[in-house]
Amino acid sequence: MQTTSSLCPRSSTSITIQQLLQDSTNELISWSNLSGFRFAPIKTSLIQIDQRKKKETISVNIGSHSIKNKTQVKIFGTILHSKALWLPYILHIKKSYIPRINIIKILSLTFWGANTGTLLKIYKTLILS
Repeated sequence: MQTTSSLCPRSSTSITIQQLLQDSTNELISWSNLSGFRFAPIKTSLIQIDQRKKKETISVNIGSHSIKNKTQVKIFGTILHSKALWLPYILHIKKSYIPRINIIKILSLTFWGANTGTLLKIYKTLILS
């Protein structure tokens, strides 16, 4: 089972953020050693959400492994971008719904003979599910 969690420190300096993240990560690692939970450093990623043009990269380690910095990450189905943009998420949703909408467009043509109730059921099944 894959779980998703996040640490969200705020500060005006990146050194403070890096220290907070590293301290929190070290506490999580010590807790995981006691509880038997294991972190997968390969699956762990770091995203720094900031709208400033020049931002300093943050380095956080899990044991001897360095966590990868990414520009976007998917958490619970929502795509977060490092510049706090929603465009990647909107494009992802649009890409996933276009084939479903095309099915409804084809079925709604007059020569198929679909009535309104049937189209409404198809809509609820394909779009709202």
